[in-house]
Amino acid sequence: MLRGTPQLSAAGLAAVGEMGNPGGGGGGSVQPVTPPAPASESVAAGASLADVTFSAFTDPGSRIASYSATKTNVSGSATISGTGLGPYAISGDADGETLLIELDALDASANVVATATYVGTIAPASDGPSTILSTADFGNYDFTTTGGTGGSGGAGPHTLPDGTTCTVHVVGSGATVAKVEGGVFVGNGDTSNYYNIEFDLGADTEWINVWALAQWTLGETAASGSLWMKQSEVAGDDANKADDLQFLTTSSTATRHRFLNSATTFNNVLDTTGLSLGSADQLEMRWRATNMYATCETRQGTGTLPEWKGAAMTSVAGDVRATTNSFRRYLYVRVGGQDATLNLLLQKGS
Repeated sequence: MLRGTPQLSAAGLAAVGEMGNPGGGGGGSVQPVTPPAPASESVAAGASLADVTFSAFTDPGSRIASYSATKTNVSGSATISGTGLGPYAISGDADGETLLIELDALDASANVVATATYVGTIAPASDGPSTILSTADFGNYDFTTTGGTGGSGGAGPHTLPDGTTCTVHVVGSGATVAKVEGGVFVGNGDTSNYYNIEFDLGADTEWINVWALAQWTLGETAASGSLWMKQSEVAGDDANKADDLQFLTTSSTATRHRFLNSATTFNNVLDTTGLSLGSADQLEMRWRATNMYATCETRQGTGTLPEWKGAAMTSVAGDVRATTNSFRRYLYVRVGGQDATLNLLLQKGS
């Protein structure tokens, strides 16, 4: 026997065994902590991830003393803020984001006893179109009797039933008929008396493609300038301006796309001839405009709007001012230059 080493009797050893194992079996068991089921969220491009609140852990032995959250940016650079089970606010998320959040449950000694997970994803931005404005959404509205500066139609600001805002510029005595009805512009007048209606396409159109898709149905034979629209840098002025991209009829059988080098000098980039632009005929036009060039096409109508990309366009024309950034965020549309309807769709994309 070693000196100083206390000894227990057989009875004492038996008593210690009973204290450590009240059930009389082997060593004591620890009750496990179970995390909630994995959580996830997937949203479309352009949307944001919602705040995250984790469900409760199952903790029959009351082992959890605190929580610790960590994030992993699988793609993107979102950040999180929050405590406990949440909510955890997600900031800085963007298209193409994939965010993993792991929530560790810790015991009193800061040991991880269970982990809950969340994965949030935002779809990548699509190179397909998103709509800027569409006559199909405008509702029914008469520009000659509603809105305007005086509230009874004509020149000035207008707000359409879907909330779209625009400005009417009156030329001559104005259009006889200028309204939106059944998802199309309806106009009647002549080449000396009409409305030019201006829309602001938004600052975010300045660095991406803007697609104008237009279909006219004629109620009478077209004349030079009776059908016309332009995309311009200049707000509040429908006159010819440097850097304009314009489309117009030049006769009853021809149309033209052109850039304006100045208010009086033109760079004609596409003349389309041999068209039939008489009563009941249809005409379709599309362009893709960026800050430095445009791609254009005109064709006889087929009864539907031109496609977003569709077949290759008939002309790819470089802007002669290619060293100049031309942010054409304003669209002007002639309504009432002749008896005609116009189905118009403006989209943006890459």
